[in-house]
Amino acid sequence: MTSNFTNITFILHTVSTICWIIVYFESIRIGFRDKTYCIPFIAIALNINWELVHFSGEYLKNESVVQAAPYGIWFILDVFVLVTFYKYGKKYFRKSLNIKLFFLGSIIVLLIALVFQVLFVENLGLLKGRAYAAFIQNLAMSILFLRMLQQRNSYEGQSLAIASNKLIGTLMPTITFGLIGSKIFNGPNLLILPLGISCFIFDLLYLWLLYQVKRKKIMFIEKPSLF
Repeated sequence: MTSNFTNITFILHTVSTICWIIVYFESIRIGFRDKTYCIPFIAIALNINWELVHFSGEYLKNESVVQAAPYGIWFILDVFVLVTFYKYGKKYFRKSLNIKLFFLGSIIVLLIALVFQVLFVENLGLLKGRAYAAFIQNLAMSILFLRMLQQRNSYEGQSLAIASNKLIGTLMPTITFGLIGSKIFNGPNLLILPLGISCFIFDLLYLWLLYQVKRKKIMFIEKPSLF
Protein backbone atom coordinates (compact mmCIF):
# COMPACT_ATOMS: atom_id res chain seq x y z
CA MET A 1 0.00 0.00 0.00
CA THR A 2 2.83 2.40 0.91
CA SER A 3 4.52 1.59 -2.40
CA ASN A 4 1.33 2.43 -4.30
CA PHE A 5 1.02 5.79 -2.52
CA THR A 6 4.68 6.52 -3.30
CA ASN A 7 4.10 5.77 -6.98
CA ILE A 8 0.98 7.92 -7.09
CA THR A 9 2.64 10.88 -5.39
CA PHE A 10 5.65 10.55 -7.71
CA ILE A 11 3.33 10.68 -10.74
CA LEU A 12 1.45 13.68 -9.32
CA HIS A 13 4.73 15.48 -8.59
CA THR A 14 6.05 14.74 -12.10
CA VAL A 15 2.87 15.99 -13.76
CA SER A 16 2.96 19.17 -11.65
CA THR A 17 6.63 19.79 -12.52
CA ILE A 18 5.96 19.40 -16.26
CA CYS A 19 2.87 21.62 -16.10
CA TRP A 20 4.80 24.45 -14.43
CA ILE A 21 7.60 24.14 -16.98
CA ILE A 22 4.94 24.59 -19.69
CA VAL A 23 3.51 27.63 -17.85
CA TYR A 24 6.91 29.32 -17.75
CA PHE A 25 7.95 28.28 -21.25
CA GLU A 26 4.68 29.56 -22.75
CA SER A 27 4.97 32.78 -20.75
CA ILE A 28 8.45 33.36 -22.20
CA ARG A 29 7.44 32.44 -25.75
CA ILE A 30 4.28 34.56 -25.80
CA GLY A 31 5.97 37.39 -23.88
CA PHE A 32 8.74 37.90 -26.45
CA ARG A 33 6.42 37.22 -29.37
CA ASP A 34 3.76 39.73 -28.32
CA LYS A 35 6.10 42.18 -26.53
CA THR A 36 4.38 41.77 -23.18
CA TYR A 37 4.72 39.88 -19.92
CA CYS A 38 2.40 37.00 -19.11
CA ILE A 39 2.62 36.46 -15.35
CA PRO A 40 1.65 39.19 -12.84
CA PHE A 41 4.79 40.78 -11.42
CA ILE A 42 4.11 40.06 -7.73
CA ALA A 43 3.63 36.39 -8.66
CA ILE A 44 6.93 36.45 -10.60
CA ALA A 45 8.70 37.97 -7.59
CA LEU A 46 7.32 35.35 -5.19
CA ASN A 47 7.98 32.44 -7.55
CA ILE A 48 11.53 33.32 -8.55
CA ASN A 49 12.58 33.79 -4.92
CA TRP A 50 10.80 30.59 -3.85
CA GLU A 51 12.72 28.71 -6.52
CA LEU A 52 16.03 30.34 -5.57
CA VAL A 53 15.64 29.63 -1.84
CA HIS A 54 14.52 26.05 -2.31
CA PHE A 55 17.04 25.21 -5.02
CA SER A 56 19.86 26.33 -2.74
CA GLY A 57 18.20 24.77 0.33
CA GLU A 58 17.64 21.42 -1.38
CA TYR A 59 21.16 21.38 -2.76
CA LEU A 60 22.76 22.20 0.61
CA LYS A 61 20.59 19.63 2.38
CA ASN A 62 21.18 16.71 0.01
CA GLU A 63 24.30 17.87 -1.87
CA SER A 64 22.52 16.68 -4.98
CA VAL A 65 21.90 18.72 -8.12
CA VAL A 66 19.44 16.06 -9.28
CA GLN A 67 17.11 16.52 -6.30
CA ALA A 68 17.35 20.30 -6.58
CA ALA A 69 16.97 20.26 -10.40
CA PRO A 70 13.23 21.08 -10.70
CA TYR A 71 13.69 24.26 -8.65
CA GLY A 72 16.75 25.19 -10.72
CA ILE A 73 14.90 24.66 -14.01
CA TRP A 74 11.94 26.73 -12.83
CA PHE A 75 14.30 29.46 -11.60
CA ILE A 76 16.12 29.73 -14.94
CA LEU A 77 12.82 29.91 -16.81
CA ASP A 78 11.50 32.50 -14.37
CA VAL A 79 14.57 34.67 -15.00
CA PHE A 80 13.45 34.95 -18.63
CA VAL A 81 9.87 35.66 -17.50
CA LEU A 82 11.29 38.47 -15.34
CA VAL A 83 13.20 39.79 -18.38
CA THR A 84 9.91 40.13 -20.28
CA PHE A 85 8.51 42.17 -17.40
CA TYR A 86 11.45 44.58 -17.40
CA LYS A 87 11.53 44.77 -21.19
CA TYR A 88 7.82 45.33 -21.82
CA GLY A 89 6.18 46.00 -18.45
CA LYS A 90 6.30 49.75 -18.06
CA LYS A 91 3.64 50.36 -20.71
CA TYR A 92 1.02 48.81 -18.41
CA PHE A 93 1.57 51.24 -15.56
CA ARG A 94 0.79 54.90 -15.12
CA LYS A 95 2.40 57.06 -17.82
CA SER A 96 3.62 59.39 -15.07
CA LEU A 97 5.67 56.57 -13.52
CA ASN A 98 9.36 57.44 -13.84
CA ILE A 99 11.54 54.67 -15.28
CA LYS A 100 13.83 54.86 -12.22
CA LEU A 101 10.82 54.48 -9.92
CA PHE A 102 9.63 51.53 -12.03
CA PHE A 103 12.93 49.71 -11.50
CA LEU A 104 13.31 50.77 -7.86
CA GLY A 105 9.77 49.69 -6.99
CA SER A 106 10.21 46.33 -8.68
CA ILE A 107 13.53 45.67 -6.90
CA ILE A 108 11.91 46.47 -3.53
CA VAL A 109 9.12 43.98 -4.29
CA LEU A 110 11.71 41.33 -5.23
CA LEU A 111 13.60 41.88 -1.96
CA ILE A 112 10.41 41.71 0.10
CA ALA A 113 9.50 38.46 -1.67
CA LEU A 114 12.94 37.05 -0.82
CA VAL A 115 12.52 37.96 2.85
CA PHE A 116 9.07 36.34 2.78
CA GLN A 117 10.55 33.06 1.51
CA VAL A 118 13.46 33.06 3.96
CA LEU A 119 11.14 33.70 6.92
CA PHE A 120 8.95 30.76 5.96
CA VAL A 121 11.98 28.46 5.93
CA GLU A 122 13.44 29.91 9.13
CA ASN A 123 10.17 29.57 11.06
CA LEU A 124 8.74 26.34 9.61
CA GLY A 125 11.76 24.49 8.24
CA LEU A 126 12.73 23.80 4.65
CA LEU A 127 10.04 21.29 3.71
CA LYS A 128 7.04 22.71 5.58
CA GLY A 129 8.05 26.26 4.71
CA ARG A 130 8.28 25.28 1.06
CA ALA A 131 4.82 23.73 1.00
CA TYR A 132 2.98 26.50 2.89
CA ALA A 133 4.69 29.30 0.94
CA ALA A 134 3.95 27.56 -2.37
CA PHE A 135 0.22 27.31 -1.73
CA ILE A 136 -0.15 30.80 -0.27
CA GLN A 137 1.65 32.44 -3.19
CA ASN A 138 -0.21 30.18 -5.61
CA LEU A 139 -3.51 31.48 -4.28
CA ALA A 140 -2.23 35.04 -4.67
CA MET A 141 -1.13 34.19 -8.22
CA SER A 142 -4.61 32.85 -9.07
CA ILE A 143 -6.24 36.08 -7.91
CA LEU A 144 -3.61 38.21 -9.68
CA PHE A 145 -4.28 36.41 -12.98
CA LEU A 146 -7.95 37.38 -12.68
CA ARG A 147 -6.91 40.95 -11.91
CA MET A 148 -4.58 41.03 -14.93
CA LEU A 149 -7.37 39.81 -17.20
CA GLN A 150 -9.68 42.52 -15.90
CA GLN A 151 -7.01 45.24 -16.28
CA ARG A 152 -5.99 44.31 -19.80
CA ASN A 153 -9.56 43.64 -20.86
CA SER A 154 -8.23 41.37 -23.59
CA TYR A 155 -6.47 38.09 -24.39
CA GLU A 156 -3.13 39.90 -24.63
CA GLY A 157 -0.22 38.13 -22.94
CA GLN A 158 -2.44 35.31 -21.74
CA SER A 159 -3.29 31.88 -23.08
CA LEU A 160 -5.46 28.87 -22.32
CA ALA A 161 -2.26 26.77 -22.22
CA ILE A 162 -0.85 28.89 -19.39
CA ALA A 163 -4.16 28.93 -17.52
CA SER A 164 -4.87 25.20 -17.83
CA ASN A 165 -1.33 24.11 -16.91
CA LYS A 166 -1.34 26.45 -13.92
CA LEU A 167 -4.59 24.84 -12.81
CA ILE A 168 -3.31 21.26 -13.21
CA GLY A 169 0.15 22.11 -11.83
CA THR A 170 -1.45 23.32 -8.59
CA LEU A 171 -4.13 20.65 -8.40
CA MET A 172 -1.58 17.81 -8.35
CA PRO A 173 0.19 18.87 -5.11
CA THR A 174 -3.20 19.76 -3.61
CA ILE A 175 -4.16 16.11 -4.02
CA THR A 176 -0.77 15.00 -2.69
CA PHE A 177 -0.64 17.17 0.44
CA GLY A 178 -4.34 17.75 1.06
CA LEU A 179 -5.88 14.35 0.34
CA ILE A 180 -3.28 11.58 0.10
CA GLY A 181 -0.97 13.02 2.74
CA SER A 182 2.80 13.18 3.04
CA LYS A 183 5.58 12.37 5.50
CA ILE A 184 6.21 16.11 5.87
CA PHE A 185 2.87 16.61 7.62
CA ASN A 186 2.30 13.02 8.82
CA GLY A 187 -0.80 12.70 6.66
CA PRO A 188 -3.25 15.02 4.85
CA ASN A 189 -2.84 18.69 5.73
CA LEU A 190 -6.09 20.48 6.55
CA LEU A 191 -4.65 23.94 5.86
CA ILE A 192 -3.17 23.16 2.47
CA LEU A 193 -6.38 21.44 1.32
CA PRO A 194 -8.61 24.59 1.49
CA LEU A 195 -5.78 26.68 0.02
CA GLY A 196 -5.50 24.25 -2.88
CA ILE A 197 -9.27 24.10 -3.37
CA SER A 198 -9.41 27.90 -3.41
CA CYS A 199 -6.66 27.95 -6.06
CA PHE A 200 -8.61 25.44 -8.13
CA ILE A 201 -11.81 27.52 -7.96
CA PHE A 202 -10.06 30.76 -8.94
CA ASP A 203 -8.03 29.00 -11.66
CA LEU A 204 -11.16 27.43 -13.09
CA LEU A 205 -12.90 30.81 -13.07
CA TYR A 206 -9.90 32.43 -14.77
CA LEU A 207 -9.79 29.70 -17.41
CA TRP A 208 -13.50 30.12 -18.16
CA LEU A 209 -13.33 33.94 -18.27
CA LEU A 210 -10.23 33.84 -20.47
CA TYR A 211 -12.03 31.52 -22.86
CA GLN A 212 -15.01 33.89 -22.95
CA VAL A 213 -12.73 36.88 -23.59
CA LYS A 214 -10.98 35.02 -26.39
CA ARG A 215 -14.37 34.38 -28.00
CA LYS A 216 -15.25 38.04 -27.28
CA LYS A 217 -18.28 36.95 -25.31
CA ILE A 218 -17.54 39.33 -22.42
CA MET A 219 -15.63 42.55 -21.81
CA PHE A 220 -14.56 44.13 -18.55
CA ILE A 221 -14.81 47.76 -17.49
CA GLU A 222 -11.34 49.20 -17.99
CA LYS A 223 -9.55 50.64 -14.96
CA PRO A 224 -6.12 52.25 -14.75
CA SER A 225 -3.35 49.86 -13.85
CA LEU A 226 -1.47 50.45 -10.61
CA PHE A 227 2.11 49.46 -9.79
